[in-house]
Amino acid sequence: MELDPAVLNLAQEYFPAAWAALRADQRVHVHNTDGRLFLRTTNLRFDVLIVNLPEPQTAQLNRFYTLEFFREAANKLTPTGVFSFQLKASEDYIKLGPGRIPPLHRQNPAAGLSGSPPPFPATQFIFLLRLERESLTNDSQELIARLRARHITTSYVREYYLPYRMMPDRMLDLESQIRPDADTRTNRDFTPIAYYFDVALWSTRFNGAYRRVFQTMAAVRFGPLATWLALVLFGLVALLRWLPATEKSLASQRGFLASPRWGLL
Repeated sequence: MELDPAVLNLAQEYFPAAWAALRADQRVHVHNTDGRLFLRTTNLRFDVLIVNLPEPQTAQLNRFYTLEFFREAANKLTPTGVFSFQLKASEDYIKLGPGRIPPLHRQNPAAGLSGSPPPFPATQFIFLLRLERESLTNDSQELIARLRARHITTSYVREYYLPYRMMPDRMLDLESQIRPDADTRTNRDFTPIAYYFDVALWSTRFNGAYRRVFQTMAAVRFGPLATWLALVLFGLVALLRWLPATEKSLASQRGFLASPRWGLL
């Protein structure tokens, strides 16, 4: 799925051999459309849905990390299908990361998806979700056994890798940091909490004060804010309509007072 055809043209220009192999593969179908629109309108069901997108740092990207999108994804999964997304992270130290994760972590059950919390500590937090939880595990030895039993050859995930990344103390520490609480709000299309937290995380690269501003914005309820903005906009429109009428009335009065009939100049 690629929204911009220019990206595919660049791939064809700079990676012609790899691109030709993909185009020749009968299993590969490229759709030049918005991923969420495609998922909403297709009648297909999928064994695996992978969201391989940047962080929800814009309203456009945040649409793929909301409760509404997760529900759409759940509706398009086969009974044994898996839905996956990822977020940038750190292996041992998380700064502001927990703030953006609980809203996403909490909405999984609301979308009808079961997860395997927590994701293992690494430079990417990888979330695996499905309609039923039975086959999901965060036990490193179980994952290694499955790789061996299914004769899966991997390029980046080796047997030493999983136990190291998924040490129990690191897993427990991560789980304690990202566990949602009673006050955790859900990331939704019209309450983009994850968007706010990612902007706050990005802003810390320049000035720590920006973080507090955006964290305060994240606490603002969208409904009351939209109501106040609508009232302010209505007031401005009414004021702009009233001013010309007032000026016209004043001009009319000046002309009346300056009329020769009254002998005024």
